Amino acid sequence: MGCRRDPVPPARMMPFIMGQPYRVPPTVLPGSSTLRIRKACENEPIPGRPSQSKPCRGRAVSQWWREPEWPGKEKSVAVRLWLYTPWAPADPSAWSGVVAPMVNVVQALAGTQPDVEVHLLDPVTVRDAPVERLRARIRGLTGGGRTLPRHTPATARRRSRALRAEYLRRRARLTASSGDTGDLQGDREVVDVMVAVAASTDVLDLPPELHLIQVTDATFHALDGFYPMFRDLGPGDRRRGRAVEHAAAQRTDRYLVASEWAARSLTKDVGVPPERIHVAPFGPGVPAVPSRSTRTDPADQREVGAAEAAGHLKVLFVSSDWVRKGGDRALAVVEAGRRRRPVVFTVVGDVPEHLPEWVTGTGRVDRGHLSELYRRHDVLLEPARANAAGVVMTDALTHGLPVLAAKVGGVESIVIDGVTGWLVTGTDGDTGSEEEAAAYVEVLTSLDRARLDAAAQAARMDASRRLTWTAWVERLSAVVHEVAVEATAPRGSAVMISPVLPSAVAQESAGELFALRLHQVIAKNRRVLTVAVDGPANGRAVARGGTPPHRLIAPHGPNGASRLWWRVAGMHPCLTPRDLETVRGLLTRAALIDLQWEEQAALLPWLRRLNPTARIVVTLHDVLSQRFERQSRLATGPLRTVAWRGRAFLARRLERQILATADEVIVLSRKDADLLPAPVHGGRTGTTARVSVVPAPVSGQPREKDRAPEGPPRLLFVGYMARWENEHAILWFAREVLPLIRQAVPEVVVSVVGEGRRDPVARELEAAGVELLGYVEDLDVQYRAASAVVVPLRLGAGVKFKVVEAMLRAVPVVTTSVGMEGVGDGSWARVADTPPEFAAEVLEVLAAPAAAEQRAQTVAREVAEVFGPEAFDVAVGRVYR
Repeated sequence: MGCRRDPVPPARMMPFIMGQPYRVPPTVLPGSSTLRIRKACENEPIPGRPSQSKPCRGRAVSQWWREPEWPGKEKSVAVRLWLYTPWAPADPSAWSGVVAPMVNVVQALAGTQPDVEVHLLDPVTVRDAPVERLRARIRGLTGGGRTLPRHTPATARRRSRALRAEYLRRRARLTASSGDTGDLQGDREVVDVMVAVAASTDVLDLPPELHLIQVTDATFHALDGFYPMFRDLGPGDRRRGRAVEHAAAQRTDRYLVASEWAARSLTKDVGVPPERIHVAPFGPGVPAVPSRSTRTDPADQREVGAAEAAGHLKVLFVSSDWVRKGGDRALAVVEAGRRRRPVVFTVVGDVPEHLPEWVTGTGRVDRGHLSELYRRHDVLLEPARANAAGVVMTDALTHGLPVLAAKVGGVESIVIDGVTGWLVTGTDGDTGSEEEAAAYVEVLTSLDRARLDAAAQAARMDASRRLTWTAWVERLSAVVHEVAVEATAPRGSAVMISPVLPSAVAQESAGELFALRLHQVIAKNRRVLTVAVDGPANGRAVARGGTPPHRLIAPHGPNGASRLWWRVAGMHPCLTPRDLETVRGLLTRAALIDLQWEEQAALLPWLRRLNPTARIVVTLHDVLSQRFERQSRLATGPLRTVAWRGRAFLARRLERQILATADEVIVLSRKDADLLPAPVHGGRTGTTARVSVVPAPVSGQPREKDRAPEGPPRLLFVGYMARWENEHAILWFAREVLPLIRQAVPEVVVSVVGEGRRDPVARELEAAGVELLGYVEDLDVQYRAASAVVVPLRLGAGVKFKVVEAMLRAVPVVTTSVGMEGVGDGSWARVADTPPEFAAEVLEVLAAPAAAEQRAQTVAREVAEVFGPEAFDVAVGRVYR
C-alpha cells in the first residue's frame, strides 16, 4: 500500500516519545494513547503579538507528544545523567557565560526528580594530535591561513577516547561503591545518558550503551565562513571539520539546540532527521538582580540620569569582541542617528582607544553593574554579523530591554521582530552595507516612548516564560525522558511498521481492519508498538479513538536518486530509514519486526543491518508483480505498457528479496502464495522465508431473511477510494456498465461508500447519478438496504475483503474474476468481466431478488467456515508463536 493522496500536513508534527516533559496537564483523547500537551510558553499572549504567530519559536506551535503505553509495564526506570563540557564548569564567562548556569540547573535535576542522578565529568585535557599541531605550525609559518586542530578526526578521536576512559572509570567506581549492577539499581533499570555541552569534538568514541544528547548553538557547517575564527579555512580543514560533525551526529541520539537556525543546519547540512532535534533557547548569562545590588559608577549615573531628564534615547552596546560585535558599525549608526535626534550611547566591555567624546565607555563591569545598565537604557544595539545563541540579547530581554539587531544566525529564535525588538536584514561581511546602516538609523530615529514601553513589556514577559533556564531544563528533562523510554523498550517487544494506524472504533479500509486484528493477536503474547505515517487518514483514526500504542512519523520522502528510483519502480515505503531514525532504539531492541504491505519490505536490508537477530515478518496484502502485470495489459500505448512491465519486473525482484531476507511471509490466499517467484536460496540463514496463508479476518452476520424491499433497487460499492484500483473500478462501472443496467431498470440507485475520493472523480460519478456516501459509521445499514453488492475490479491483486464482507452478510455479489481471486472457486458470486456480461448478471439479481437472497444465505454459511476472526486467529497464531 503506497502513500497516495494522503499527504503530510504542511506543518510537520514531531513524533516524540516523552516522559513527563512539562507541568502543564495533558488533554487525553478518549480511547487513544496520544497526548496533546500545550506548551508552557503558550499560557499567556505577548502584548502586541498576534495570537496565530509562534509563541515558542520551537519546531511547531502545536505538537503531538506520544508515549507508548506498553501493556504490563512494571519495572521503574532510573536515569544516570552524565554531564560533560570541555569548558570550565565554574567559569562564569565560559561559552558566553551560559555554561555555569547550565551546569547548575542540570545538577539541580537530582534534587527535583527522584529517578535522576547527575554526575559531572571533568573536562578533557589531552593535547591536539601531533600531526595536527605540526600542520598548524606549518600553516602559521607559511601564512597559509587558519587551521583548527581540534576540529579534525585525529584530535577528536584522541579527545573522545580520553572522555570514554574517564566515563568508564567513574562509572566503575560508582557501581563498586553502590553495590548495584551496571544496568540494574535495586528493582529499577538504569539508563546512562550523557548530556554533552558544546562538545561535538569529544563524543566520537563513547560506549554504545551510553546514550548521547548534544547541546549546541551551531554546527561546523553553519560556522564555516560565518564566525571569525572559522573564516579563511582551507579546503582540507573544512573537509576534516565537517567529517567530525558528521561522525558526532551518527553517535548522537538527540540534539538540544539554541535556535531554529542551528536546527536547520543539522537537518540540511549534517542530515540529522528533524525528529531527533529539539529547540530550546538558552537562558541569560546575566540574570536580572535587584537594583540595590548594583555598583554603578557615579559618573555613569549622572550621565544616564541627565539623559532621562532630557528625554534622550539611551542606547547600550555590550562587547567582548569589538570587531565581531560590529563596534565600528555601531558607532557609525549611532553617530548618524544623533544627527536626527538626541542619543546617549554607552559602550560596555573591551573597547578601542580614542572613542568619540559623546560615547560613554565603562570598560568591563561586574554583573550587578551590567544588570543596572540593562535596566536604565532604552534599547540594546547588536549589529554583529555573526551571532549563534546571542546571550547578550537574552540578557537584555530578561531585563525588559528591547533589542535592535541584525537578522543573522540564531537571532530570530531570541528576538521577536516588531514585538520584543527590531531586526535588520544584513549583508555578508564584517562591514555591512549602506542600506543596512540606513535601516538601523531609521529604526533608532523612529522609536518613541510608547513603542519602547510596549516592546519593553513584551520583552520582559516573553523572556520570563521562554528565555529562562527553567524553561531550558524542562525541555532537556523532556528529551532525557524521551531517550530513556526508548532505551528501555522491552527487548521482547514487537514493532509493526505500517502505512495504516488502525482504530478499534471503526475502520475506513480492509487494510485497517487487518492491521487491527493482527495487532490484537500479537499483543496477546508480547508488547507491540505500531509505527505509522503521520497523515490525514491516520489522523482520522486517532480522532475516532481506540488506536493501539503507536508512533506517528511525518515522512520526509526519498531524496534525489532514491525519489527517481521509486517513481520508476511505482512503489516506495511510506517510511524510509531516515524517517525511522527516531525509533532506531526501539527497532534495535525489538524481538519481532512486522512489515505491513509489500512496499514496506524495501526496508528489509536496513532492518537486517540494524537488528540482525530480530524475527521479521512481512505481510503481502497483495502481490505487486501481479498488479503491475495487469496494469500493463490495460495500458494505453507501447511506452506505458513497457513501463508497467518494467515495474512488474522490479516487483518480482523485491519479492525474491523478501523470500531471501525475511523469516516469515504472510499472504491472504493460496493463489497469492503460488504467484510468488521461485525461491532464491542463500539468504541470511541459507534458507528462504516460510510462506503462510492467513484467511482474511472479516466478520459479519447474515442479514435477516425474507426482507421486504423498500424503495427502488439499490446497488452498493464499498472501497477506500484513495486506492486507484477502486477508483478505476467504479469509474469503469459508471461509464460502461451502469448505462446498460439503466436501460432496463432506470430507477436503480448506485451508492458508493468509502473515503479518499478525488474531486474530479466525485464530479464524474455525481454526473452519472451515483450517490457518494463517503465514510459511514455503520456499514450494516447499507448492506441491509442493498439489492446487490458490485465489485467491478479489473486491477489489483490479493483477496478483496469487500467481497468476503458482503458474502458474510448474505448480500448477493456481482464481481469480476479479479475481484473473486482468492475467494473460493467462483461459485459464491456472479462473475463477469465485460460490460454486457456484468450488466446481465446484475439484472438477473434484480429480476429475481428472492432466489438471489436464498442463494446468498447459503453462501454466507459456507464463507463463514473459511473466513472470519476464529480462522484468522488460528493461522496468525502459528506465525507469531
